[in-house]
Amino acid sequence: MKFAATQSGKSSQAFGIGVLKDRLTRQTFSKPLKRLSIANLLEEINRGMSEEDWARYAKLIARRRKEALTRNELVELCEISERLEKLSARRMELVAELARRRGTELNTELRKLGIEPRHV
Repeated sequence: MKFAATQSGKSSQAFGIGVLKDRLTRQTFSKPLKRLSIANLLEEINRGMSEEDWARYAKLIARRRKEALTRNELVELCEISERLEKLSARRMELVAELARRRGTELNTELRKLGIEPRHV
């Protein structure tokens, strides 16, 4: 997603919101998503990486910025980054479904849920 965002000249967040808005207007959600109750949507939205994983991710990012990553750390960073992107994409999809059901805008639901980019 980061690559596609960069290619489009948008931030990852702006790109992701644009993709989800397009998807929301086409209403092409998978059946399992439609079957989730609002309580289940909220429960899954609130799931994410553990604080331990976030701490490790931040440490690896800091080492990358210092150009001090080992090959194994680079592999680990890539794995965590991929997992984070998948979790973030799923979370946005769930929030978009929640917005659709409530008849609100995606940004409104993001604000209500306190979801903002996490800076590491």
